[in-house]
Amino acid sequence: MSLQDKTVSGILWSALARIGQEGMGFLTTLVLARLLSPDAFGLLGMVIVFTGFISMFQNLGLGPSIIQDREISQEQLSGIFWLNIGFSTLLALLTIGSAPLVSIFFNEPSITFIMMVLALNFPLSALAMVPDALLKKRMAFKKLAVIRNIATAVGSAVGITTAFMGMGVWALVWQGISHTFTKTLLEWIVVSWNPTWTLPYRKLKRQLQFGINLQAGSLLNYGSRNVDDLLIGKVIGASALGLYQMAYRLMLWPLQKVSGVVGEVMFPALSTIKDDTERVKSVFLRATRSIGFTTFPMVLGLWVIAPSAVYAVLGEKWAGVIPIFQVLCILGLTQSIATNTGWIFLSQGRTDIRLKLQIAFSTLFITSFIIGIHWGAMGVAVCYTVASLLATPIQFQVAGRLINMTFRDIVHAVASVFGCAVVMSVLVLGLGYVLPANWPHWAYLAVQVPFGIVVYVALVHIFDLTAYRDLRGLLEEQWQQHRNRKKKA
Repeated sequence: MSLQDKTVSGILWSALARIGQEGMGFLTTLVLARLLSPDAFGLLGMVIVFTGFISMFQNLGLGPSIIQDREISQEQLSGIFWLNIGFSTLLALLTIGSAPLVSIFFNEPSITFIMMVLALNFPLSALAMVPDALLKKRMAFKKLAVIRNIATAVGSAVGITTAFMGMGVWALVWQGISHTFTKTLLEWIVVSWNPTWTLPYRKLKRQLQFGINLQAGSLLNYGSRNVDDLLIGKVIGASALGLYQMAYRLMLWPLQKVSGVVGEVMFPALSTIKDDTERVKSVFLRATRSIGFTTFPMVLGLWVIAPSAVYAVLGEKWAGVIPIFQVLCILGLTQSIATNTGWIFLSQGRTDIRLKLQIAFSTLFITSFIIGIHWGAMGVAVCYTVASLLATPIQFQVAGRLINMTFRDIVHAVASVFGCAVVMSVLVLGLGYVLPANWPHWAYLAVQVPFGIVVYVALVHIFDLTAYRDLRGLLEEQWQQHRNRKKKA
């Protein structure tokens, strides 16, 4: 298969895996919510506050270093494996040792043993790190999709079964452990890779430098992106924080569903051609244009229908979400494509530059939160959005230097898509003023959403946008290949 075929196939299978996991996860949560008390979920939530933070230190960023390095040796893979096993075991011991202190902090003695058992997840997931990275490096996303969905199904079955048996919070614990165990076992079976007994520290210098820079950047990003929640919760209160978090979650939805799925595939794809910077530039611009083709109309459409959507789906008590969400939609437009610069830094092995950029941006964002808190949650949203708009051109410019790309290239790539999305949103907004004022909110959605889809498709077809031609060509090509395979069979 060509790189294009592998990439398209990888995105499709990655999307299917995400849909399967989220679908089963949602249904499982509904069933478990019926069988278990809120206390069970609360006890697990207390533990996850700590184990979730500790897990951020796991893997040391060495998994992506395997994907990025085209000539990584068996000796280096084995060294990464044993180093990760050792470090994950230390994290597990740290978790076990801190369990009594966490139970004292929450005044819940029962979570001590829960936290000790969940510590098993660290070495279990560490066993799968190299096989998982190798599957991504080979762009075997079909196999990964099957493995992830089987693991989710096994975890769901174990969780529901143990809940029926009356095991309470332990149903949630065994659900997580069985999911990790199944995923690890299947990845080892599929990859058929065996480590050797070696730990060549000197030969791992480049991988460690890559991984530590990546890990430090992730921790910095995690910390800076949570300062807004901390400030709002401390200064204003729980109610304002609830509104802000809901608005932020809604804004992130298109990013997670599109950019997240594509990003998992694009990093290994660009890593295979990293020495051909012109080709990397071409593929990156094409992928960014395609993401904008999808996310721009989604975000602007959500901006327009926000009032009806919030009232119809969340209820009137969430009315305060609407203005915050609409401000954050502007942030979502830039982030849906700006996050793609991570593909460039990682595929080119320049996590050091990425770390420096994240230090600068974290300072900018935290400053914007401190300034914005004087005007409440809305002030934080506005200042954060302004800071993001200032950072985006710099982010593209710095990343672009690695592949001879300018910010103007990005603007040129997405300008026509953005224009069509703006026209669509204006027309949908106008339609809202024409519709009867006494309609229920769900009726507005039932009319405006299909209207927006039809208008956007018509616009991109009439103007024959490059992104539209690319997508149509890819679909036709994949369909033809499917028909040819059926004929041969």
